[in-house]
Amino acid sequence: MLDDNADIRHLLRVTLERDYLVEDFDNATALLEFLEETPCDRIISDLCLPNMDGFDFIFALRKNARHAGVPVVAYTASGSAQIRERVSAAGFAAYLEKPGPMKQLLFVIAQQLERPA
Repeated sequence: MLDDNADIRHLLRVTLERDYLVEDFDNATALLEFLEETPCDRIISDLCLPNMDGFDFIFALRKNARHAGVPVVAYTASGSAQIRERVSAAGFAAYLEKPGPMKQLLFVIAQQLERPA
């Protein structure tokens, strides 16, 4: 998961690690470096990040053939219709507003895992 807010990362980690192996990152560069060594099934990413926002991150991810198919869920406080359109156009697998119900996030992740990467 990718979020610059430590509290959000902690909440997601506690929620997700019951069922999933979770790695968390506070910046996109660190996550991209991690992915060079370790494969990943799904990514949850904030959009508002320092240095490289979520849109730049997914663009960089898609440029690498090994990671181009990894579904990325946008989990963000940015809830405008314009942001939703950008999320869809950028190739995110799903869009969720935070703070949202953890049940919804778990449902979306499970749904994404049922689809082939």
